[in-house]
Amino acid sequence: MPKKQYKSKKHDNAGHRERLRERLLEFGIGALSDHEIIELLLFYTMPRVDTKPKAKQILDEFGSLHNLFETDPYEIKRRAKVSIITAILFSLILPLFRRYNISKSKNRKLLRTSASLQNYIKSLFLAEPIECFYLLCFDARVRLVHTGLIARGTINRAELYPREIICTAMRHDTRYIIMAHNHPSGDTEASADDIRATTILMNLFEAIDVTILDHIIVTNSKCVSFSQQQILGMTGIDGVKGRMAECDADLVFQDSGAIDIGLKRAEKSANVADGDKKLN
Repeated sequence: MPKKQYKSKKHDNAGHRERLRERLLEFGIGALSDHEIIELLLFYTMPRVDTKPKAKQILDEFGSLHNLFETDPYEIKRRAKVSIITAILFSLILPLFRRYNISKSKNRKLLRTSASLQNYIKSLFLAEPIECFYLLCFDARVRLVHTGLIARGTINRAELYPREIICTAMRHDTRYIIMAHNHPSGDTEASADDIRATTILMNLFEAIDVTILDHIIVTNSKCVSFSQQQILGMTGIDGVKGRMAECDADLVFQDSGAIDIGLKRAEKSANVADGDKKLN
């Protein structure tokens, strides 16, 4: 009587992993369920283990992929009962997407409509639980040349240093500036501190012929634009389209002397001794 052939559990796991990878490669991530996406990620931190039960347990614990990916790695470790390496892998997903968007923006020839701009800015703050401040630098042809994270603060506050902001703009031969920060609380109103800090920075940049086009506040659901709300007379990116023909006359910062003079003028205008004054 022939003996029955039994597959080892190790062999079954290997076959399951290979089938899941093949389905991803052939049909894309849309062919995978949420727990299978988690399972696929676990392949890289839990070798030679049946990861399906753990993936389902993690999804049950967090309820959705976005809840999982938005959670602090130490909280993931505690609640999912996984290693810190696995927790870091999950928590990297959204920051990597934000970094991808910043990298992708460098290849954009023009970013000149308020709609496309706001979509880009919203992606910078995706699932960001801390108040952050970004500086978007544009050249004289209104091409985005740099996106920089200037400050990362607390749940409701980010401290700004004028000198750092000015130097960032100068390093990238900036002609136009758009500032953006988030309100993790969900408050859609520009605060008195937001307006005061923006006013100070407008005066600083005016001294070196750099124009702040807009200040955009991001919440979980929307963007609030100073220009669209007619705060401080900002024109927004749409308002600068007609000046494209004047780009040659608008080029600034041609030599290091001009940069040094501009920085001294800006610091004198703001009465900032050593760049230590904070805008709260």
